[in-house]
Amino acid sequence: MLYRGIRLARPLLMFLAGSVSLCRPGACHPGAAGAPAEASRARAQRPGGTGGQTGSPPVTSCTGGPGKPCSLVKNGDLKPNIVFIVADDLGWGDISLKGGKTKTPNIDKLFADGIEMTTFMVNPVCSPTRSALMTGRNASLLGISDTLGVGKGEHMSTKENTIADALHAQGYKTAVYGKWHLGPGPFDGVKPAIDAGPLTFGFDVFYGHYGAATDYLTRDNAYTEGIKHGLVNEQGNWAKTDAGYTTDMFTKKGVDFINASKPAPFFLYMAYNSVHIPLPVPNASPKDPYLTAAGGNAYSALILGLDNGVRQIVAAIDAAGLGENTIIFFTSDNGPTSNGSALPFKGGKHDLWEGGVHVPAVFRWKGKFTAGDKITRLIGVEDIFQTVLSISGNPIPPAYTTRDGIDVSYNLGAEREAATRPDGIGRSFDWKIPVYSYRTEQYKIIEFTRGGTKLYDLKVDLSESRNIAGSNAIALSTMKAKLSAWKNTLPPANPNPNP
Repeated sequence: MLYRGIRLARPLLMFLAGSVSLCRPGACHPGAAGAPAEASRARAQRPGGTGGQTGSPPVTSCTGGPGKPCSLVKNGDLKPNIVFIVADDLGWGDISLKGGKTKTPNIDKLFADGIEMTTFMVNPVCSPTRSALMTGRNASLLGISDTLGVGKGEHMSTKENTIADALHAQGYKTAVYGKWHLGPGPFDGVKPAIDAGPLTFGFDVFYGHYGAATDYLTRDNAYTEGIKHGLVNEQGNWAKTDAGYTTDMFTKKGVDFINASKPAPFFLYMAYNSVHIPLPVPNASPKDPYLTAAGGNAYSALILGLDNGVRQIVAAIDAAGLGENTIIFFTSDNGPTSNGSALPFKGGKHDLWEGGVHVPAVFRWKGKFTAGDKITRLIGVEDIFQTVLSISGNPIPPAYTTRDGIDVSYNLGAEREAATRPDGIGRSFDWKIPVYSYRTEQYKIIEFTRGGTKLYDLKVDLSESRNIAGSNAIALSTMKAKLSAWKNTLPPANPNPNP
């Protein structure tokens, strides 16, 4: 059974496979049952970073000036709903808008109807990006520089405050459907039992799996993790026999949540596992519902399922008349595997080249953001936390005011490209051999533990094909200093334990 009214002591972050369905008392959509009890939590304040803005003009502008939060909510307006849609391992070149071979008309339409962030930086693997999105913290400063594994006993510190916590405190109904990848619940056989699932971090409802690579039809895990697999029903029981294709199941849960949440504002996090492996197998039973439409191409089938999910979520919002009162944010958690495309960028998942960290990203808010607009300034996934709270008119609680990301809301709401980012974005990837990078608007330096240091001028070489470390001593010295200063702030990667 899932939790029954107890929140266990909190150590750190863990990655699990298997799927789970959870909800707080009174928070389940119709048909759910067995909601676990809610317990109080104390949150520890963590130090954060600097401020600064960047952005592009919406239909509705606001005043305040650079460095000031920009709310697009007027006095008397309803608080807007907030929807995050995050794909898994979707590369820049995987969507048809960016030259992808698989047609993605519904994802493309989000970009046509919204404001695109053309220089949006994530992390090269799943858990770091998802932790940064939830907390507004740079994942490396959280000690999360790789995927989080059950064998290591890892999970995000339960002292961290999330955007769901902040919105829940403002009366929002909160739900996440899909891949959590930031920690387990207390029931999977992990010793000691750890409760680092979504309900510990401000969510009312969770239906999904804790880790990666869970099969879309069988619920088996593509990795050898030695843990339970499958879905968990609303009573808190493992229910591997729950039938369906997980992308479609998550989408249906999301649509039901949208329809059941009116009129209260809601925060919906669609944390899709698509297009992560395992790939569908031809002639398998049960049959993948998208494989035929994809012409037998397994990777295309995953993309089609994701695109169809986006279609249904957006359609549900618009059909309910919520389009002008709902902020939709779409992105991917990292670049693609060898199955996908990051073109025209170099590299992919597991790389600090642009192909691993530079992904599609867009905001849609009807009547607020100009359709088809673009922001070219450098923005990181850790910036979304403060930015969304600002534009939605929700306060950042005092304990949350120091985040590592910056608030880019002013330029979303006012002057186009009015200010460059005052700092850069640091990234680290600690998979067997640590690698570090630091990116500004113009330059990126990559420091390999083995292989030396490389420097690129991204204004003229976005494909990172010309290493200028040996020819631009001034830029190299400046970027080395920035990288070194940032590295000096880092804790040990994936610390154990991290209470």
